[in-house]
Amino acid sequence: MNRILFAGFSVRDLIVGGVLVIVASIVIQLLRKAFAGRARETKQVVRCQRCNWVGEVSRFAGRCPSCNEPLGDQLARR
Repeated sequence: MNRILFAGFSVRDLIVGGVLVIVASIVIQLLRKAFAGRARETKQVVRCQRCNWVGEVSRFAGRCPSCNEPLGDQLARR
């Protein structure tokens, strides 16, 4: 365990370093999960004011499939 492998590092130093890297990566993953925000829903149920169509549309490109009127979040941006 005390045998020098290269540049003054022993076998024990490399084992300790490897364990520290593994522990640090596990801690980082746990912290990411703890502080990650909830994913927003990408769909929304809406009713078109122009043609009374009812259904689900995307939040990002929400348009009525019947009359192409902006709906939901897209309507609010106008």
